[in-house]
Amino acid sequence: MKQHPTQSGQSMTEVVVPLAVITTGFLAVGAMIVPAARTTQGGLARLQATFIAEEGIEAVRSIRNAGFADVSPGVHGLQVTDGRFEFVDGSDSEDQFTRSVEVVDLDVSTKQVTSIVVWDTYGLHEEVRLVTELTDR
Repeated sequence: MKQHPTQSGQSMTEVVVPLAVITTGFLAVGAMIVPAARTTQGGLARLQATFIAEEGIEAVRSIRNAGFADVSPGVHGLQVTDGRFEFVDGSDSEDQFTRSVEVVDLDVSTKQVTSIVVWDTYGLHEEVRLVTELTDR
């Protein structure tokens, strides 16, 4: 009598199919992680821009407290000199953010202040705009 050798181990199909399923699962998880990371980074940038815009409003309040006449109409940047905020021409930048503060006279004792912060995230132009009115106390 002739004996047939027994085969032990797994066939190629038994190895390839589970490997393909696992690989597909990893790719799906990776496809979900990348947009989530971008969303998180975009949210953090928007939060930082909001803080910078709010700082612009608070800086103009500080300038107003020193003298209402110093809050001149126009588009300004901000800088700190000797511990005090002051207007500079144009805009100012911090990291990837550019801020400008627009002051408009509404009447003799009221000014509208708009603090605008712009930046780019993944090729998209983003903007935060905060508006308030200041009076001569």
